[in-house]
Amino acid sequence: MEVTWIIRRSGSGPAALVSAKGAYGYANSNELSYTRVTSLFTSSIFSPAMGYNWLINWLNQSRPGQWIMRKLWDQSQDEAAQEADYDRPDGKENGFHLLKPDTELFWQNDSTGVNQRKDFFDIIARNVKVVREDISHLDGDSIVLRDATSSRVAADVLICATGWKLAHPYYSESLAAELGLPVRNHLLDPATKTHWLKMEQQAEPEVLKRFPLLDSEWARNQSAFPRYTETTETPFRLWKSMVPPSDPSLVFLGKLMLGNHFRDAEIQSLFACAVVDSRAKLPDRSTMEYDIARKTVWCRRRYLRKGLSGNWFYWDTIPYHDDLLAHLGLSSHRGRSWTQDLFRPAFSRDLAGLLPEYTGSSQRA
Repeated sequence: MEVTWIIRRSGSGPAALVSAKGAYGYANSNELSYTRVTSLFTSSIFSPAMGYNWLINWLNQSRPGQWIMRKLWDQSQDEAAQEADYDRPDGKENGFHLLKPDTELFWQNDSTGVNQRKDFFDIIARNVKVVREDISHLDGDSIVLRDATSSRVAADVLICATGWKLAHPYYSESLAAELGLPVRNHLLDPATKTHWLKMEQQAEPEVLKRFPLLDSEWARNQSAFPRYTETTETPFRLWKSMVPPSDPSLVFLGKLMLGNHFRDAEIQSLFACAVVDSRAKLPDRSTMEYDIARKTVWCRRRYLRKGLSGNWFYWDTIPYHDDLLAHLGLSSHRGRSWTQDLFRPAFSRDLAGLLPEYTGSSQRA
């Protein structure tokens, strides 16, 4: 069987694959990834809820701290590339080198995965032809590429792993825009565009002062660095990625992208209950909107082209969840000591005490 793997040239490039092997006493790489100590190094806008702000500020704003950040991420990048060995001789004829990610691991402009098979890269290198080109159209049993010669790839079976198109068919586009959901950019009236643009311009210096790496040469050297801020669609503009400032009686769940959603449904659901029960203290609309504008600026700086959507928080699973729960005054999911809090992996079972804690705090409110 011959297999051809076509990756769009116009997209964000191939996914980075890291090893599943554990290190530093962790059973696997996921355990290490989902600790607060790792989250200290992610330049997350949600990090104040974790605490350790002096350390986070030092890492992000001092030269020694930035050097450590770069060193750790470069090490992770090098380990992943070494395991894949993209320039290996046995994959040269098949274009295996084309699977090398376009951007570095820190910026997460593609979807990172975990390689759990020792022979995965060997099988792909020797048996799969990799093509980096957009598809023009299908013609009979051939895929026609959008290159200079309209190259063809013969195919008996076509497997589409292209994701999905985000849509809100149950709302008109005018209502979707009012609620902070993405719509075609030209549908926004000029006053609304100007309103958001002014707030984002106001927020940008604040974001870059807090996270200088996001405006560094390292950032600008990434091929996906967003050299424009207006796209065909507006970004998500939901407070806490859930609440429309125009109508806080409505809450959206799951309108974001995290590296791992294993705790997201429970935490967002609890936060939603607190909002509709009026247990969560909501700021006024202007404060909500500025918070959204600041997050929008940070997101496109932090996650480059992917971040233009305003809801791409790939490395922010723990800080984002801590942010939601801290707003509700809940802390039973945290470690009992600072060492446990920083170094213990996050598990779903950590949430077992949240509902009793919330019910108790609600009764006391």
